[in-house]
Amino acid sequence: MKKTKKALEGIIEGMKKDDKRHATNKLVNFALQKLNSDEYECDEEAAYTADRKELIFIFGKKPELTVPEGVEVIEEQASYRNPHLSKLTLPTTLREIRRDAFYDCDNIEEITFPANIERLEGYAFGDCDNLKQVTFLGTPKHVSRHAFESCDHLHAIKVPAESVKKFVKAFHLNEENADLIVPGDLGQVGKASKEKKEKKPDNKHADDKKKGKDKRHDSNKHKESKQPQDAEG
Repeated sequence: MKKTKKALEGIIEGMKKDDKRHATNKLVNFALQKLNSDEYECDEEAAYTADRKELIFIFGKKPELTVPEGVEVIEEQASYRNPHLSKLTLPTTLREIRRDAFYDCDNIEEITFPANIERLEGYAFGDCDNLKQVTFLGTPKHVSRHAFESCDHLHAIKVPAESVKKFVKAFHLNEENADLIVPGDLGQVGKASKEKKEKKPDNKHADDKKKGKDKRHDSNKHKESKQPQDAEG
């Protein structure tokens, strides 16, 4: 559904009456002033640029949000201090999350960043009090050292094994807290692939065992059919 800038401002302004988002005219103007178009796309969850490549502002109150495929950029303060959001699913097309986009979203506990993400700016998930685990399926070109600032319960940032040193450097970690960066098998695809590899030798062994059993069975059957009189006698 297409909305004008004025209509979008009205929607967000109305949030102040029944929401704790602290949405203000200053915040609304900040979100919109950088955009060239005066026309936007909206659904019940969020507002986007007309081409739906940039998510401007999230105004839905559902605890779960799936950002649609095709979105490449999540704008600054798009979900600033959102008290409702607890589960966030990001699209594979996402390339950039800008400053303060999900600042102070205290109910988010886990985040998985798609392999194609290239840039994660400062305080993008700052002060998310309950954030415990973050997973990167790829290695961004830029990750701000302050992307997860003041996330006091964050105990694991899972990254591709070959990129551990890059992330340690990006977050300016020292020897005492470098173990925050955890290498390992990432994502369901990787997990499924690993399980398949682990099971393959067992399956092969089982197949070989079955073939041997079938071979012995056929051999015994052949002997029985060859000497039926002896068996009866």
